[in-house]
Amino acid sequence: MRQQLLALHHISKTFVDGGEKRTILDDVCLEVHEGELIAIVGPSGSGKSTLLNITGIMLEPEQGQVFLNGKNMTEKKKKEWTKIRKNEIGFIFQHHQLLPYLTAEDQLSVFGKRAKKSAIDMEQMMEDLGIAGCKKRYPAQLSGGERQRVAIARAFVNDPSIILADEPTASLDETRGRQVVEMIREQIKKHKKAGIIVTHDKRVLDLVDRIYYLENGVCKEQA
Repeated sequence: MRQQLLALHHISKTFVDGGEKRTILDDVCLEVHEGELIAIVGPSGSGKSTLLNITGIMLEPEQGQVFLNGKNMTEKKKKEWTKIRKNEIGFIFQHHQLLPYLTAEDQLSVFGKRAKKSAIDMEQMMEDLGIAGCKKRYPAQLSGGERQRVAIARAFVNDPSIILADEPTASLDETRGRQVVEMIREQIKKHKKAGIIVTHDKRVLDLVDRIYYLENGVCKEQA
Protein backbone atom coordinates (compact mmCIF):
# COMPACT_ATOMS: atom_id res chain seq x y z
CA MET A 1 0.00 0.00 0.00
CA ARG A 2 1.37 3.39 -1.01
CA GLN A 3 2.22 5.83 1.77
CA GLN A 4 0.14 8.97 2.10
CA LEU A 5 2.51 11.93 1.92
CA LEU A 6 0.07 14.83 1.77
CA ALA A 7 -3.42 15.40 3.15
CA LEU A 8 -5.63 18.47 3.40
CA HIS A 9 -8.41 18.18 5.97
CA HIS A 10 -11.39 20.57 5.77
CA ILE A 11 -9.44 23.60 4.49
CA SER A 12 -11.36 26.89 4.37
CA LYS A 13 -10.19 30.37 3.38
CA THR A 14 -11.97 33.69 2.82
CA PHE A 15 -10.86 37.06 1.48
CA VAL A 16 -12.43 40.51 1.60
CA ASP A 17 -13.15 41.73 -1.95
CA GLY A 18 -14.64 45.19 -2.42
CA GLY A 19 -15.79 45.24 1.18
CA GLU A 20 -17.50 41.87 0.86
CA LYS A 21 -16.29 38.63 2.36
CA ARG A 22 -15.70 36.01 -0.31
CA THR A 23 -15.21 32.30 0.32
CA ILE A 24 -12.27 31.05 -1.75
CA LEU A 25 -11.99 27.57 -0.25
CA ASP A 26 -14.86 25.85 1.50
CA ASP A 27 -14.13 22.64 3.46
CA VAL A 28 -11.58 21.30 0.94
CA CYS A 29 -10.30 17.77 1.52
CA LEU A 30 -7.82 15.80 -0.58
CA GLU A 31 -4.88 13.45 -0.21
CA VAL A 32 -1.91 12.44 -2.34
CA HIS A 33 0.17 9.28 -2.03
CA GLU A 34 3.76 8.53 -2.98
CA GLY A 35 4.27 8.21 -6.72
CA GLU A 36 1.01 10.02 -7.43
CA LEU A 37 0.45 13.20 -9.46
CA ILE A 38 -2.90 14.96 -9.20
CA ALA A 39 -4.20 18.02 -11.04
CA ILE A 40 -6.29 20.88 -9.70
CA VAL A 41 -8.30 22.63 -12.41
CA GLY A 42 -10.96 25.34 -12.43
CA PRO A 43 -11.73 28.80 -13.77
CA SER A 44 -9.45 31.78 -13.17
CA GLY A 45 -9.93 33.24 -9.70
CA SER A 46 -11.37 30.01 -8.31
CA GLY A 47 -8.67 29.71 -5.65
CA LYS A 48 -6.29 27.20 -7.22
CA SER A 49 -3.17 29.19 -6.38
CA THR A 50 -4.51 29.92 -2.90
CA LEU A 51 -4.95 26.20 -2.34
CA LEU A 52 -1.43 25.54 -3.60
CA ASN A 53 0.00 28.22 -1.30
CA ILE A 54 -1.78 26.68 1.69
CA THR A 55 -0.52 23.23 0.69
CA GLY A 56 3.01 24.64 0.46
CA ILE A 57 2.58 26.23 3.93
CA MET A 58 3.11 29.71 2.56
CA LEU A 59 -0.41 30.76 3.55
CA GLU A 60 -2.34 29.81 6.66
CA PRO A 61 -5.90 28.46 6.31
CA GLU A 62 -8.65 29.95 8.46
CA GLN A 63 -9.87 26.46 9.21
CA GLY A 64 -8.54 22.99 8.55
CA GLN A 65 -5.24 21.15 8.69
CA VAL A 66 -2.34 20.40 6.35
CA PHE A 67 -0.48 17.13 6.91
CA LEU A 68 2.94 16.39 5.39
CA ASN A 69 4.31 12.91 6.07
CA GLY A 70 1.66 12.46 8.73
CA LYS A 71 2.67 15.61 10.63
CA ASN A 72 0.22 18.45 11.16
CA MET A 73 1.81 21.56 9.67
CA THR A 74 -0.90 23.87 11.00
CA GLU A 75 0.24 23.07 14.53
CA LYS A 76 3.78 24.19 13.75
CA LYS A 77 4.97 27.70 14.49
CA LYS A 78 5.34 29.91 11.42
CA LYS A 79 9.05 30.32 12.06
CA GLU A 80 9.36 26.56 11.45
CA TRP A 81 7.62 26.75 8.07
CA THR A 82 10.68 27.99 6.18
CA LYS A 83 12.76 25.02 7.28
CA ILE A 84 9.94 22.60 6.46
CA ARG A 85 9.48 24.10 2.99
CA LYS A 86 13.22 23.85 2.37
CA ASN A 87 13.38 20.17 3.33
CA GLU A 88 9.98 18.81 2.36
CA ILE A 89 8.55 20.79 -0.59
CA GLY A 90 9.77 21.41 -4.12
CA PHE A 91 8.16 24.23 -6.11
CA ILE A 92 7.86 24.55 -9.89
CA PHE A 93 6.51 27.91 -11.04
CA GLN A 94 4.84 29.16 -14.21
CA HIS A 95 7.89 31.33 -14.85
CA HIS A 96 11.01 29.35 -14.03
CA GLN A 97 12.38 31.95 -11.57
CA LEU A 98 15.98 30.91 -12.18
CA LEU A 99 18.69 33.17 -10.81
CA PRO A 100 20.18 34.99 -13.85
CA TYR A 101 23.74 35.01 -12.49
CA LEU A 102 23.98 31.24 -11.89
CA THR A 103 24.65 28.50 -14.44
CA ALA A 104 22.19 25.62 -14.74
CA GLU A 105 24.52 23.45 -12.70
CA ASP A 106 24.84 26.05 -9.96
CA GLN A 107 21.06 26.55 -9.78
CA LEU A 108 20.82 22.93 -8.65
CA SER A 109 23.92 22.94 -6.47
CA VAL A 110 22.64 25.84 -4.37
CA PHE A 111 19.40 24.02 -3.59
CA GLY A 112 21.03 20.62 -3.17
CA LYS A 113 23.45 21.95 -0.57
CA ARG A 114 20.55 23.14 1.56
CA ALA A 115 19.36 19.60 2.18
CA LYS A 116 20.36 17.61 5.25
CA LYS A 117 20.63 14.65 2.93
CA SER A 118 19.86 14.09 -0.71
CA ALA A 119 19.04 10.74 -2.28
CA ILE A 120 18.83 12.35 -5.71
CA ASP A 121 21.97 12.56 -7.82
CA MET A 122 22.21 15.94 -9.51
CA GLU A 123 24.15 14.65 -12.50
CA GLN A 124 21.65 11.87 -13.13
CA MET A 125 18.73 14.25 -12.74
CA MET A 126 20.13 16.55 -15.43
CA GLU A 127 20.75 13.54 -17.66
CA ASP A 128 17.20 12.27 -17.14
CA LEU A 129 15.77 15.66 -18.09
CA GLY A 130 17.97 16.10 -21.15
CA ILE A 131 19.89 19.12 -19.85
CA ALA A 132 23.28 17.55 -19.13
CA GLY A 133 24.71 19.65 -21.95
CA CYS A 134 23.41 22.86 -20.37
CA LYS A 135 25.42 22.70 -17.14
CA LYS A 136 27.63 25.69 -17.81
CA ARG A 137 24.99 27.88 -19.46
CA TYR A 138 23.22 30.79 -17.84
CA PRO A 139 19.40 31.19 -18.06
CA ALA A 140 19.71 33.76 -20.86
CA GLN A 141 21.55 31.14 -22.92
CA LEU A 142 18.82 28.52 -22.52
CA SER A 143 15.60 27.99 -24.46
CA GLY A 144 12.26 28.28 -22.67
CA GLY A 145 11.96 24.51 -22.49
CA GLU A 146 15.48 24.13 -21.14
CA ARG A 147 14.87 26.74 -18.44
CA GLN A 148 11.74 24.91 -17.34
CA ARG A 149 13.65 21.62 -17.21
CA VAL A 150 16.27 23.21 -15.00
CA ALA A 151 13.44 24.46 -12.77
CA ILE A 152 12.07 20.92 -12.56
CA ALA A 153 15.48 19.53 -11.63
CA ARG A 154 15.88 22.26 -9.00
CA ALA A 155 12.55 21.28 -7.39
CA PHE A 156 13.61 17.63 -7.06
CA VAL A 157 17.31 17.89 -6.20
CA ASN A 158 16.64 18.79 -2.55
CA ASP A 159 14.86 15.43 -2.21
CA PRO A 160 11.54 16.82 -0.94
CA SER A 161 8.48 14.68 -0.26
CA ILE A 162 6.05 17.00 -2.07
CA ILE A 163 6.25 18.62 -5.51
CA LEU A 164 3.95 21.58 -6.21
CA ALA A 165 3.70 22.93 -9.76
CA ASP A 166 1.81 26.15 -10.51
CA GLU A 167 0.86 26.41 -14.22
CA PRO A 168 4.20 24.95 -15.39
CA THR A 169 3.08 24.76 -19.05
CA ALA A 170 1.53 28.23 -19.37
CA SER A 171 4.46 29.77 -21.27
CA LEU A 172 5.16 26.72 -23.45
CA ASP A 173 3.67 25.45 -26.69
CA GLU A 174 1.65 22.22 -26.75
CA THR A 175 4.57 19.89 -27.48
CA ARG A 176 6.93 21.38 -24.91
CA GLY A 177 4.17 21.74 -22.35
CA ARG A 178 3.31 18.08 -22.61
CA GLN A 179 6.98 17.13 -22.36
CA VAL A 180 7.31 19.15 -19.16
CA VAL A 181 4.37 17.40 -17.47
CA GLU A 182 5.64 14.03 -18.67
CA MET A 183 8.99 14.79 -17.05
CA ILE A 184 7.38 15.90 -13.79
CA ARG A 185 5.26 12.74 -13.75
CA GLU A 186 8.22 10.49 -14.55
CA GLN A 187 10.37 11.95 -11.76
CA ILE A 188 7.52 11.75 -9.24
CA LYS A 189 7.06 8.07 -10.05
CA LYS A 190 10.78 7.34 -10.04
CA HIS A 191 11.51 9.07 -6.74
CA LYS A 192 8.18 8.24 -5.04
CA LYS A 193 7.09 11.83 -4.43
CA ALA A 194 3.56 13.23 -4.09
CA GLY A 195 2.77 15.85 -6.71
CA ILE A 196 0.12 18.49 -7.33
CA ILE A 197 -0.11 20.45 -10.56
CA VAL A 198 -2.38 23.47 -10.93
CA THR A 199 -3.21 23.94 -14.59
CA HIS A 200 -5.58 25.36 -17.19
CA ASP A 201 -4.04 23.08 -19.81
CA LYS A 202 -6.58 20.34 -20.57
CA ARG A 203 -4.14 18.80 -23.05
CA VAL A 204 -2.02 17.34 -20.23
CA LEU A 205 -4.75 16.01 -17.95
CA ASP A 206 -4.43 12.47 -19.30
CA LEU A 207 -0.96 12.39 -17.72
CA VAL A 208 -2.17 12.76 -14.12
CA ASP A 209 -3.54 10.10 -11.81
CA ARG A 210 -6.53 12.06 -10.52
CA ILE A 211 -8.21 15.39 -11.27
CA TYR A 212 -9.86 17.76 -8.79
CA TYR A 213 -12.15 20.55 -10.01
CA LEU A 214 -12.28 23.73 -7.91
CA GLU A 215 -15.07 26.29 -8.28
CA ASN A 216 -17.01 28.51 -5.87
CA GLY A 217 -14.81 27.26 -3.04
CA VAL A 218 -15.75 23.61 -3.56
CA CYS A 219 -13.10 21.10 -4.65
CA LYS A 220 -14.35 17.77 -5.97
CA GLU A 221 -12.55 14.81 -7.48
CA GLN A 222 -13.60 14.15 -11.08
CA ALA A 223 -14.71 10.66 -12.01
